[in-house]
Formats: sequence, structure tokens, C-alpha cells
Amino acid sequence: MILHKKNKSPFYKIIVPLFIIIILIIPKEKPYYTNLKVSLMDKISTYDLGFSQLYGIFDGNDFFSLSKSLSFSKAPKIVLNSLIGVERDKIIPKINIDINFKNYKKILQDRDSAMSIRLGTNFREVKGYVSADGRRMKAKIRLKGDLIDHWGSKYRMSLRVKLINDNSLFGFSEFSIQKTQTRLFPYDQSFQDIQRKMGNISSVHDYVNVTINGQDWGIMNIEEHITKELLEKQKLKESLVFKIGDQRDWLYSYTNEEKDTYKNYLLSDPYLNVDIYKRKKYMSEKIYRKWYSYVSKEHLKKQNNIYDNDSFSTSLIFSFLWNNNHTLLHNNSKYYFNPYDLKLHPITTDQSVFSSFNEGFNLPKPFEKLVNNPLFKSKFEQNLNKVKKEIINSDSIFHKWSMYFPLDNKIDSDILIKNSNLIKDFKDFEDYIITDEVKTDSLTESKAKNLFDQIHARHFDNGQIHIYNLLNEKINLKRIFLEGKVYKNFEKKYIDSHQYKYKPLIIQTDLIGIYDSLIEIETDYLNSKRKFRINFTHQTENLNNPLLDNLNLKGLNFLEEIDDQNIKIKKGLWHINQPIVVKKNLLIEAGTKLVFNENSYLIVNGGSLKILGSEKENVILTSKKGFWKGFYVINSPNKSFLKNVSISNVTFLRDGILDLTGAITFYRSDVDFLNVKFLNSIAEDFLNLVHSNFSLDNVTIKNAISDGLDSDFSVGKIKNSNFQNIKGDAIDFSGSIVDVDNTIFKKIVDKAISVGEASKIQLNSILADSVGVGIASKDGSFVELKNSVFSNFQLKAIMTYQKKSFYKTSTLIGNDILIDNFSNCCHRQFGTKMILEDRYISEKYLNIDSLYQTVIMKK
Repeated sequence: MILHKKNKSPFYKIIVPLFIIIILIIPKEKPYYTNLKVSLMDKISTYDLGFSQLYGIFDGNDFFSLSKSLSFSKAPKIVLNSLIGVERDKIIPKINIDINFKNYKKILQDRDSAMSIRLGTNFREVKGYVSADGRRMKAKIRLKGDLIDHWGSKYRMSLRVKLINDNSLFGFSEFSIQKTQTRLFPYDQSFQDIQRKMGNISSVHDYVNVTINGQDWGIMNIEEHITKELLEKQKLKESLVFKIGDQRDWLYSYTNEEKDTYKNYLLSDPYLNVDIYKRKKYMSEKIYRKWYSYVSKEHLKKQNNIYDNDSFSTSLIFSFLWNNNHTLLHNNSKYYFNPYDLKLHPITTDQSVFSSFNEGFNLPKPFEKLVNNPLFKSKFEQNLNKVKKEIINSDSIFHKWSMYFPLDNKIDSDILIKNSNLIKDFKDFEDYIITDEVKTDSLTESKAKNLFDQIHARHFDNGQIHIYNLLNEKINLKRIFLEGKVYKNFEKKYIDSHQYKYKPLIIQTDLIGIYDSLIEIETDYLNSKRKFRINFTHQTENLNNPLLDNLNLKGLNFLEEIDDQNIKIKKGLWHINQPIVVKKNLLIEAGTKLVFNENSYLIVNGGSLKILGSEKENVILTSKKGFWKGFYVINSPNKSFLKNVSISNVTFLRDGILDLTGAITFYRSDVDFLNVKFLNSIAEDFLNLVHSNFSLDNVTIKNAISDGLDSDFSVGKIKNSNFQNIKGDAIDFSGSIVDVDNTIFKKIVDKAISVGEASKIQLNSILADSVGVGIASKDGSFVELKNSVFSNFQLKAIMTYQKKSFYKTSTLIGNDILIDNFSNCCHRQFGTKMILEDRYISEKYLNIDSLYQTVIMKK
């Protein structure tokens, strides 16, 4: 056991029990006393007494029912903990946050403003410092949280912390600290852990002992914010994260009495209000604006094409069996746009307690659309069983969290199992589902004065403006402003009532192109005028999704259907002058030569690709002139196989909203390559393998303008292969587990083998000649190197360093290594580990920014 000793004055040993008694007798129905009660509870929680919060030591949710709820057996232990400290199996690290008086005063002013309306809005960011692990890091800090539970007491408040200068703490570069009850220990933490075990995206938690400006705030929850680092650690490529809806409806409700609110108001509607994190960063790039425009457009429709069925389904089913939809509400769930499958995947946060089924389960948007999808129903039992399996094995997760606060009552996970046993099929699920009734209300002149926006509007780069009425009343359209000046007046132009439909008034203007945040629309209802500012211009062209295309392949005489599941390209010389999208298993026969034009490509969606050449009759895929767009195999349940194949003259596969970095890409599709040549690429990756198992045997990758092979979060083997004339990295491993044996690297400008993002790589019989760097192990990776030769390297033969601070240290261990210039062969950055021939290589300083500006590594 670890003894967490107390350092505070003995005074608290007397005052804490007194606080508890006061809390129990304070009348809870009066707002003043409620605030006092919250403050006293928070003050008690600054002392580590072995429980997460007062609720944690009571048997029920209502701890005012003292005679029924209080566990008196814990009282002696609480007293003992106050005297000698808490014994626990977890070491809880300490962090210190320092904010100068002027900046801390701003935080308190923001809290006062939030308290006045009992809702958090427009919190200001201030500068400060975070200290932990012997480091003191600059940070930007602000108050955090929509509701009063975050900042109702000055003793402990929720803060959002962003470390700057590429620093991270416990692997988090941006995080929130908040009270244990705010993230409802241990329910939210357990729910999110189980979500990740199912392969879904969720928030990540831990606990720290927080000191603010010398004041001990006690043990608090630390939760990683949704950043590109969080996505990467959950094995996802950086992409847009969407927010749907907003909290203005809360502000509207909080600032108006119930009798003055309008029930038919579509303010904050989750289908109309679509936003993204870090909007300024992403919207400056064309592909991100495409994705934003595509998702915004499709999200309004009744179809389910943009929602990943399995991740949405398992998140919904799990929340349903938890009997709590809190994490699915639009102010809690976020949505990751996957650039490989072109679908949204939910990111769940902030789940509440589970309970036995009692009433119906309400479906939040957009989950309400999901249940009407035939695919949801057809795969319901499969996804239900997946969730049930994790629930049955959830005790270890609940136990892990219980170690933080040993006096808390143990969670009874039998409730989850009982709920699971009640649901056997879709019909059982359907019986519990309820939907909101359509509200009816009349809008009076007094209510109209209290409205926020009257409309929602979008501008498109073709000059159209779409205006959506947020009221179920006809609104007068007055004027359009451009950069504050009147652009257009209207006479008797009205916007019809919404009638709970998303049918806009469309106005054609000559405002063609991008007009981000420059257009305002003035409306009037019952002499109450409002202006709505449009944020981002939506793109209209090239928004097609090739993965949804149902191309007519019947006119292509080189294709032959074998059966319902299989199709083949017949032997022969064929000129391909259009994209080919196949949603079956595809076979290409020996002796076939496919000549693609510059706009053509091949997609195999949901099936395997088998290209079966022979030693005498290879299969050739090449271009008519210039470069063709390569091929993409996605979500294949069956393994693909390429044998005796030559693939040449390829570039990125880019069409519509599909924008792959690889010329040849396999995503969630296992594949074996035997006797395959990849020749001439002008893509970022010649071959990209993502979340796939693979093998390469006797494979040549030659003449690539950037990287040769990029293995992302994949498992595989490479042997007897050859990489030549590569302008980037010959092989780039990210989050992968791969063995490489008997492979040659020649004329590699950057790294022969780049190992990053916590990869585990075994290398044997490697020959690296005329390379920038032979092998680099970085960012939490482990490399074992044997029987290898390095010659004519430009920078170093072997390196270990840390590029991303949120990973643990990197390691390389090598034996039986021959290096032609051993005196200047290696660089081990401080804090990394390199052992060659059973001897530690000495550590040296390395400036990472300067390293990646060298001719060798500069991209």
C-alpha cells in the first residue's frame, strides 16, 4: 500500500467533521443554502480523506436520508485518514498551477459573470504556468464549464489548460481539471474506457492533486481535451472534429423565465448548427473546407451516409444499456471525420450514472436518424453482443478506478448485466425508445423581444445564400450587409415558418467566392430586429463521395461477374478511361495489362483485391501517359493478395472529398504482396497500409518522390525486399508492429527506416547504403536491430530522439552492426535509450526544430 501523508494543519481534523454535520442539516430547498452547501462540500473535498465526494460514501443518491444512507462504519476510517493519510494502491501525481494576481482576478470575474446568469459563456484565456515532474511550463488557462457544478465554489473550479511550446503533461498537451463529481467518478471514466475497448473514440481521464497559487484544491479529475494528439494516440489520422448544436439555447432559457420562452424555437438546432474545432487553422485549407461543406450539407438530409454505423450503434447501444443518454447529447458528443471512410465517428464525453431500466430512452440527434437506417437494424444483434461482451468483462475497469478512492462504495455492475439480459433483439430495444413530441406555442410580442437569432443562414461560393427560419412564424427579411454596409434591400420579402422542416429561402447574389464572416442578414419579427452573421462560406463543387458511387459497370466489356460476391477483370490489354468502383471481391487474371488515363482509378469497397500474375505472365497496372490515380481497398473482410504484379506511374488518389496521401492504399484490409514491383510515384506515400495486417515478400519500391511505404497502426512482415531512389523515408512506421528481414535500402534521401508513434519494430539483416539516416527510433518506439550494415550515410546511421512530447521515451537496441564511419554514426538525444553491442551510447543535445529543417529531413 502507498501511504499518502497529510501536510495540512491539525485544525482541519476538527473542522472537517463539523462541515459534514452542517451540510447534513442545511435545508436544501433555498438557493442561498444550496450555494453554501456546495461551497462547504468543495472545501471538504480539498482534503484527501479517501473518498471522491460525500455522495461516494453513502449507499444511496440522497445522502440527506441519513438514517437510511450513511455508512457509519466508514466514520472511523475517515478520522484515521485525516490523522495519518490515505492508503491506496495508486500514486496520484501533483501539479502546481501559478497565475499572477491580475490574471487570476480575470478568472474570478468570469466566474462572477457566470454565477449571475448561472451559465458559463465567453471565458477569457490568461497566461500562467504549470509545474510537475520537475518541469515548469508556460500555459494558457481559462475557466471551463457550462453549468454551475464547474465553478459554483471558489474552493475548486474547473479550468481548461493549454500547454504551449509543444509541451505535454502525462501525455496531455491540452486538458481540463475538474471536480470528481463534475465528471461523476467513476462512471464517466469507466464508460469511456469501455468505449475505447470497443474501438470507439472517447475522452481520456486520470487524477491529480492540484495546487493553485499555493492553495491546495485536492484531488481532481484531469481530462484530455480533444486534440490531434488525442486522435493520434487513439490511432487516428488528424482530421476535422465537428460540434453540432451549441449552448445558446441554454443561455436563452437561463436568461428568461419559463413563461417567456418560445417552445417552437430552433435556436441551437443540432442539424443547422455545425462547427469545427480550431476552425481558423483548418478552414484555410481547401480539403478541410470541402469536408466541412460536405458534412454540413449531408447532415441536414434524412440519409445516414455520413454516419459510421458500427461506432454510432455501439455507442448508442452501450448508452442505452447504461440507461443514460447524457454522453450522446449534442453538448457532450463530438464527431470525428474519418478521411479514409469519409464518415463521422462519435467521440463520447461526460457520461453520467447507470441505473436499471424504468422509463423510456430518449434518442438525441443525430442518433434518432440512426435507428431508422436498415443497416442499424440488420447489424443490431451483432453490435449488441459486442457491447454485452465488454459489459460482462467490465469489473476490472471499475476496480481500476476504485483504487483512487478506497472509501467510495463499490460500483454494482450487476445493474448493467441485468439491463443487458433484458435486451435480446431489436424489438426489445425498440420498445424502450421514445421520441420528443412536437411542441406547440404562440409567439407573442413580449416573447419576440427576448429571442436571440431569428434565422440561421449559410453562404455558398456560387453566390447563393440559404436562410432557415428558426421560428414557426413568418419573418420579414429586411436587408443584407457586406462588411457592415448595406448590400441589398428587400421589399416584402418573407421567410416562411419552419414547420419543423429544413427548407430554406434561397437568394441568389453575386457574392461568388469566399466571404467568411463578412455577410450579415437583418430580419424583423413583430418590430424586433435581429442581425445574423454568417461564419464560413460553403463550397459547392467537387463534393462527390466516390465511396458512395454506384457506377454503371455493365458497359465495360473487360469486367465479368462471377457471382453475387465476386467480379473479375478478364485477361487482356485494357484501356481504363474512367474511375472503377467495385463493391465486391475483385480478381485480376494473369497476363492482364491495365492502362489507366490520368483521371482514372480503382476502388474496391467492402471486398478483397486479388491480382494473380504468374512468373511467365505478370499483371501490369500502368498509365497511358503521365500518372494515374492508383487504387484503394477499404474495409475488406477477406484478405487481398497481389502476386507477380508491376504497378507504375501513380499519384495521389484524389476525387471529390476523397483525398488520400497514398497512391496505393489499404485501409482495414489485410493484404499479402509477393513478387510485386512499385515503380515511379509522385504521391506522399507510394504504398500506405492503415489498420491492416500485411506481408511483403520480394517487393521492390523504386523512384518515389516522397515516402516509399507508410505503415500506420498496422501489423506485418517485410522480407527479401528492396527500396531504391526514395526522396522521403523508405519505410515510415507509425503505431505499428512489424518485422523487417533481409531488406536493402539504397539512395534514400531521408530515413531508410523511420519508426515513430509507439511502434515496435524488429530489424534483421538490413543493408542501408547512401541514405540520409539509416534508422530513427522516436516518440515512444522500440527497435531491435541485428546483423545489419550501414554505409555512406549523410547525417547519422542510427538515431533516437523525441519529436512529440506526449509519447514516452524511445529505445533502440542493436547487435552485430557494421558501420563504415563509427566515430560519427549515432545520435542519442537526452532522455532516450540507445544500446549498441551491449554498450550505452552517450547522450547528446539535439534541436528537433533544426533537425527537421535540414536538407535531409525537410519535407
